[in-house]
Amino acid sequence: MANQSVGNGALFKNDKQGVDTRPDYTGTAKIWDKEFFLSAWIKKSQSGKTYMSLSFKVNEKGSQASGSQATAQPTGQPADQAPASSAPVDDDIPF
Repeated sequence: MANQSVGNGALFKNDKQGVDTRPDYTGTAKIWDKEFFLSAWIKKSQSGKTYMSLSFKVNEKGSQASGSQATAQPTGQPADQAPASSAPVDDDIPF
């Protein structure tokens, strides 16, 4: 990915070369110091509306995560919240 700022990306028309399962568009995006590969397919809904189906995959080599591998946060847990501790809970409330 060349000179892309955080929060931006680009998709480019893909030459499918006769293979219908290949994405119609491919590209990259940079989100929070992580680089993602993007794929998009042009599809039609049952009601006839045209839409894009998207797929995102972390580029482990292009990411600047603090660890050796970038990992996603579990569903429902905010990124800035620390995981719950397994320490015993002290139920003695002093008031």
